[in-house]
Amino acid sequence: MLLISRYLFKKMTVTIALLTIIFIGAIWLTQSLRFIEVIVNHSVSLWGYFSLIIYLIPDLMATTLPICLLIGGIHVYSKLTNDHEIQVIRALGLSNFQIAKPLLILGLLTTGVVFLINIYIMPLSFQKFRDQEHQIRNQFSGSLIREGTFNIVKGITAYVRARGEKGELYGILIYNPQVQKDTNGEGASPTSQTIIAEEGNLCQTEEDLVLVLKNGSRQERDSVTGQLSFVNFGEFTLDLSTVIKQESTRVTKPYEKSLTELFSQDATSDPNLKSRMRVEGHQRLLTPWFSLIDVLIVCTFMLIGDFGRKGRKYRILTGVTLSLFLHISLHVLLNLSVQHPFLITYIYLLIASIIGGLFVSLEWGRISFSLLKRRERS
Repeated sequence: MLLISRYLFKKMTVTIALLTIIFIGAIWLTQSLRFIEVIVNHSVSLWGYFSLIIYLIPDLMATTLPICLLIGGIHVYSKLTNDHEIQVIRALGLSNFQIAKPLLILGLLTTGVVFLINIYIMPLSFQKFRDQEHQIRNQFSGSLIREGTFNIVKGITAYVRARGEKGELYGILIYNPQVQKDTNGEGASPTSQTIIAEEGNLCQTEEDLVLVLKNGSRQERDSVTGQLSFVNFGEFTLDLSTVIKQESTRVTKPYEKSLTELFSQDATSDPNLKSRMRVEGHQRLLTPWFSLIDVLIVCTFMLIGDFGRKGRKYRILTGVTLSLFLHISLHVLLNLSVQHPFLITYIYLLIASIIGGLFVSLEWGRISFSLLKRRERS
């Protein structure tokens, strides 16, 4: 009996693992295409691109694992039935519950894995993803400046006549309508700045990006008094971190926060945001149970009832429809609970009732099998 359980467990594990890899790979590829434009425009390396989208995998795993359990379980049990292996296993004296046990164990293990992802791994991965995305979107890159055209980058107009083979810039014009100045005095007037240079180079230091300009002039104009100052230079270093205004610190989304932060009463004073954070926390606690629910649906609809080809087809369709309906219903109820918090209690009761009802159905199949065997012996 133990050998048969190992055989079924191995068959289930291999099938579900392959399905998970295929599903995650396909969805990951489609999701990552959204960031191609950002990567190209900011000259991010291939490694930088993969280090960004790699953070999407935990969320994809948590989403696809229950679906892969459903599809993998149906496929394996259907194939075992077509090959008459299920009939042989039953002839050896194994009940439906014993045949379902390997998949049930796999479902419980997957439920634990999804809990681990939802509570610990996914918030950290989303946090890392948005930090890196924010940094990429707000960094200045030489590729943003196209030669022969006037480019506007974060409010600054830049023109480059030509670009050399090693990245040198020729015929440079930079116009900054609002110069950032560090002044100790009060009442500093807004100033616009125009820089013209024959050539220049972008140099990346450990912390900043600087533009080294050669053979040019710098003109500053006081926007209030209209006073003009003019300076020629042989070499001038422009610190782009002080010229380009960076966006303020990004706002942390609910899906980046830990479970403790989501349920904290002092997390925010905005009632709507607090409600969305609470729902996000409950969603992380509820969605892992769908791994077990999908497994129970597979076992109930594939191991109990009519085993003919036609009857099995309808049971597969019914099981998939039920699983899809439950997944959609959960997300609809969670969205409604943002405005109606009392629905959260009913969602937990509904999940518990579904799991309990499916377990009873599977157990009833086991009892019916035992009664049938006793009648055959008598």
